[in-house]
Amino acid sequence: MSGTRKRNRCLSRITIGVTTAALLLGTGVASAADSPDPIANGNYAPSSRPAAGPEKGTRAGGRPASGSKPEAGPTWKQSGTVWQVDRTVAQLRNSVTDPDGDKANLTFEVWTVDAAGKPKAKVKLTSQNADPANDGDVSAEYGVIVSKMVASGSKATVTVPHGNLKPATTYAFRTSAYDGSLYETDWSPYATFKTRGRQVDITLPAPKRDATDPAFDTSWQPVPGWGSVQTRDAAGEQHCEATARGDRLCIAWKRATKADLEAARAARAKLKSTRAANPPLHDSCEVGAAQGTYLSVFTHDMACMYGKFSVQVTDQAGQDEKGYQEFLYSSHLTPPPPEGGGFLAHFA
Repeated sequence: MSGTRKRNRCLSRITIGVTTAALLLGTGVASAADSPDPIANGNYAPSSRPAAGPEKGTRAGGRPASGSKPEAGPTWKQSGTVWQVDRTVAQLRNSVTDPDGDKANLTFEVWTVDAAGKPKAKVKLTSQNADPANDGDVSAEYGVIVSKMVASGSKATVTVPHGNLKPATTYAFRTSAYDGSLYETDWSPYATFKTRGRQVDITLPAPKRDATDPAFDTSWQPVPGWGSVQTRDAAGEQHCEATARGDRLCIAWKRATKADLEAARAARAKLKSTRAANPPLHDSCEVGAAQGTYLSVFTHDMACMYGKFSVQVTDQAGQDEKGYQEFLYSSHLTPPPPEGGGFLAHFA
């Protein structure tokens, strides 16, 4: 066989091989480029993205497990199957158990959803909670939140930091458990939640209980029959004016000290009464404790007001006292209970 015929036969075989390969690739059956991305669609084992820590495969024992009913709040209430969250700084929680009774934590993933409510794209969570030890530690590498370790059988809760969620938007989330050595083999079922429609997330500073005494109001509103009565005027704290009966009515007000309230409590305790010795002393409201003075305090979560006022009736010259009464009062406003309602007021 001549050299020319041998070369033509070889070229023909090469051409047939290339053509066959091209046909096979064109069918979409064996192309690696057509394989789904497991990271994008969430089909990966929790241990493959170890945000909570490395898995130690040599450790004996059972694997922890997430609960089957993740929850979102506040308000921790559902409309149908969707949790209704009244803010964009959502809290997410789920139960976790460990067959060996070990403590475990949960890793929380948040996803956007499609029109049918199915998980669509993973939200890469950023920022960090002010208190990661209790609100969850955000993993910058994996974009998830890892809860603190909790006892087996209890619930782990995390907070999604501000700026990650949009208002009036539905999301899905799921969890995986980790006991410090072993990961759960799969993820929990997804749960969906919807954030509220308007974004007014406000974080107020903690009360500054050693703050200076706030300015007190120097006047009362007009009282029917009395006219305008001041608690302070140029002459001092006491204000007096004539009454319709020709007497002289004097009213005075000042801040109550701890000693005043303790004296009132001791006097009340001596009375033959089943009532408690009021007014109560609330240590949580005390400011300037070193001076023994209870001051009025107003914060975002509490209002405390303490005072002492007296009513004196004399003749018009102010020489002959006809009557005198001294009053101590305390009032406290506290936040409403979790189930809702207005502020709670306590007066004594």
